[in-house]
Amino acid sequence: MITCEINPDYSSVPGSARPEVLYLVHRFPFPPNKGDRIRTFNIIRHLSTRVRLSVATLSDEPVARSELQVLSRFCHRLEVIPLGSQRRHISGLKSLLAGGSISAGMFSSPGMTQVIRNWCRQVRFDEVLLSSSSMLPCLRAPELAEIPAVADLIDVDSQKWQDYAEHTAGVRRWLYQLESRRLGALEVRPPGNVRAVTLVSQAEADLYRAVCRQHQQPVMSLRASSVRAESASPSVHAIPNGVDLEYFSPAPPATESNCVFVGAMDYRPNINGVLWFCREVFPILRRRHPQAKFQIVGRNPHRQVQKLGQLPGVEVTGSVPDVRPWVARASAVVAPLQIARGLQNKVIEAMAMAKPVIGTPEALTGLSVRSGEHILEASEPHEFAAAIERCFSDSVLCRQLGQSARRYTEQHHDWSRNLSGLSQLLMAGNWEAGVQSSSAAEEVALTDA
Repeated sequence: MITCEINPDYSSVPGSARPEVLYLVHRFPFPPNKGDRIRTFNIIRHLSTRVRLSVATLSDEPVARSELQVLSRFCHRLEVIPLGSQRRHISGLKSLLAGGSISAGMFSSPGMTQVIRNWCRQVRFDEVLLSSSSMLPCLRAPELAEIPAVADLIDVDSQKWQDYAEHTAGVRRWLYQLESRRLGALEVRPPGNVRAVTLVSQAEADLYRAVCRQHQQPVMSLRASSVRAESASPSVHAIPNGVDLEYFSPAPPATESNCVFVGAMDYRPNINGVLWFCREVFPILRRRHPQAKFQIVGRNPHRQVQKLGQLPGVEVTGSVPDVRPWVARASAVVAPLQIARGLQNKVIEAMAMAKPVIGTPEALTGLSVRSGEHILEASEPHEFAAAIERCFSDSVLCRQLGQSARRYTEQHHDWSRNLSGLSQLLMAGNWEAGVQSSSAAEEVALTDA
């Protein structure tokens, strides 16, 4: 385990009576270069000026000292618990054979249990926050049983596994369906101290309620206070992701006939999306625009993705230090996802840069955008190729889409405004009046990150 010293700077920040919050994170949230990391890092940064934050995070990758130093600036306590790949898979298999969820098993950790035990001996926590359904079993620790908790499920992961099942066959289909059922049972029946559940979009919150109804588990739409009884229901809230509007600032119009996809290229929905695009859409586009290029930008490209780089006009970059230059040079940003949950950060980041975005209905789930005004929606190959062609040839359309997209992100995806709902939820107790928020301190934190 990697332990950081207690951050003394907290004592000098206004609001000495701030609540003690324990945040249990399933993946080390820095650098914020993929969906869950983006959300958890921004939550940590937002809460750091509002509560006394102790973060215990699992990590399935080596953590650089520089990354640790950045994150520790926002935490009163920080502990990183490594998860070895072999141990993760063995734990997942054991959970499967014991009748549990593979996902929850893969993220189970004796080290996390020990950190919870040690910290609870030192601190009286007012609230527990956790990320993802895989961390829900952590709340069964006896030390946390009486502490109110908020579960940030982010997405309804059980539905993701059902989506996977619908796009495969054989043993994998059976296994994905089984994981969907078992993880769904965990999601809708969280431990009794969970008084609220948060998700990344209103669509995902509505889906969670629907899944609860399928399991005949009632949910509440109003905030619950104090620790609920095991038979009671947590309230359900949508806390949308934001985007760093300064970092992803508007880019000048592109002049080349190229389109780009940005995402982690070892993630199955992204792999399936670019495979479909290269097989079904890009050949149509190349017949009409022989000079058209498609750039796949993202870390850890799967071998299937690497092979796409052999196709005429396709470039697979692998990891890049900054995705913005690639997005800026593109005439269109594509999101050809066939499977998608929650809210796609790659889409709102491109919109913040005022770039035309063409996406499938699945990729745009969670956004209240209108096709033709903020983005272009396309589901069929010829429709998708035609939308890209419009962006190649119509500079006025590109400018209008880009301007509308930027305004949309400014109105709907400001991190501070969106996460205020989460901080209010965490501070909805009898000590709320003693909590102060330092906007000046937050501004410094945002600037230095």
